[in-house]
Amino acid sequence: MGILRRALPVWLLLTANVSANEKWERFYESEVKREWENAVEAAERVLIVRSFKDLDMPEAAQWLLERPVLGEHSAHVVREAILVLQTYKRPETIQAMVATYDKRFKKDWWRRAIALQAFAKNRTETARGPIHRGLQDKKPGVVVSACRAAGVQKDTDLRNKVKAALKHKSWHVRAAALRSIHEMNFHSDLPVVFPLFCADKSARVRYEAWRTIQKLSLEKFGCDPAEWKAWYEERIQSVPEGLKNPWGRAIPKVKGPVPQPGWFFQVPVLGDRVVFCIDSSGDMDNTWRIDVESERQKSPPERTPDFFSVKTKWQLVRANLKRCLNALPPTTEVGFVFFSNKLQVRPEERTRFSKNNAKQRDTILAQMKEGIHVQGSTDMAAALGAAWGFFKSGDPDTNFTKGCDTIVFVTDGLPTAGAMTNKSEEIRDLAWQVGLPRSLKIHTIGLHNHAFRLMRWLAEDSAALYQHAQQHGDTAEPQDLDFWPEKKRKFKLAQLKAMRDKKRRKKPGN
Repeated sequence: MGILRRALPVWLLLTANVSANEKWERFYESEVKREWENAVEAAERVLIVRSFKDLDMPEAAQWLLERPVLGEHSAHVVREAILVLQTYKRPETIQAMVATYDKRFKKDWWRRAIALQAFAKNRTETARGPIHRGLQDKKPGVVVSACRAAGVQKDTDLRNKVKAALKHKSWHVRAAALRSIHEMNFHSDLPVVFPLFCADKSARVRYEAWRTIQKLSLEKFGCDPAEWKAWYEERIQSVPEGLKNPWGRAIPKVKGPVPQPGWFFQVPVLGDRVVFCIDSSGDMDNTWRIDVESERQKSPPERTPDFFSVKTKWQLVRANLKRCLNALPPTTEVGFVFFSNKLQVRPEERTRFSKNNAKQRDTILAQMKEGIHVQGSTDMAAALGAAWGFFKSGDPDTNFTKGCDTIVFVTDGLPTAGAMTNKSEEIRDLAWQVGLPRSLKIHTIGLHNHAFRLMRWLAEDSAALYQHAQQHGDTAEPQDLDFWPEKKRKFKLAQLKAMRDKKRRKKPGN
């Protein structure tokens, strides 16, 4: 397979004077067809798909859409094909992609949602066609994906349709539209965001509106409409006479109590149905070092909860979970997945969530203290599968509507168990494929030395937040350096100094 990838540039050079159609036929018949049919593992098919990156021609685009995207079961292969298709720029290739998409993806809305991302980075009128149609699709999951693609495009016509999607009946769409407006970052869109922040029925939508207002206004007020309304009124009154007010003068009314986020390791958590995915592998019972004097000097929101009694990672997570659940509104529905190489799910029936009332909080915290065993290795893929597997009935459409909207994922390790052991990229792609049409948000918290890249990927792909929790005395290690840029230079200088010292010692006379 490696030979195929290295040979492609040479093969393209040798066939430079051959027609595009003949070039494709030769490449497909001599290289791809046989390799694809013989590929047993998904990783082999991924390498084949990657070999298409420099093959910007209509036939290649059609094949990628019809085979990997439409017919493949492995999320890793599907996402790789989408990433390759996003690199294609030739007009005839894009036209072929649009024609294939319109013809072949009519019956499968989930594949339609995934395939829409192939057009996200191509800023041409032809590529915008499927996105325009996606924003008017009957399936909410397709509209969600179209909103995401529109956020990348930042086109004026698409922007107006995204703003219209803020009135969609599905919270998935309203949340995705807000995220798209967040990405487009036009200050003048504040008036259309404010009503959702003040009055939307969904706590998750209000969360997205709050984060979007923070981005558009460059202000960091909390999730409190009273603060924001005072700021909003002041800005309206400051518009000089004779100039057009870009925001309008209507101040939205606050309908009902606005839910406040619960803070979990400095990450604001707010949603209608939240699943906490918590690592319960053996390493979680290891010591967690805390500088008590340093904690005393921090403000209460930044301070480690119960820092006097926290001695292990498991106790640290329990303390943070207690603070988060106490702050979340009682209307929030919650579920819990404790994962090692085995899963412990609460409630044990995955067909329902628990209300976040005092009784349920006491129950889960007591179980964490006495009844949940901390042992084994780490099956992250199974944990995520259980997290988005919470639903109200067995029907897929109901599962889409009633499933969780937010996952809070905390771990101190790597994927060391299960079907995707040491396969961070495949876990990422699976989460992307499942979460994309659902507006699923995956907040990630990594303790000490963990799966840095995977945790960042999961958060970034779902427009969520990542937090690296450090214990007292943590120092950078070589494998951490890409995520510790401020320490990378020091490490390199120390490495260089050690090499010089070694050479100096070897010189005669030393």
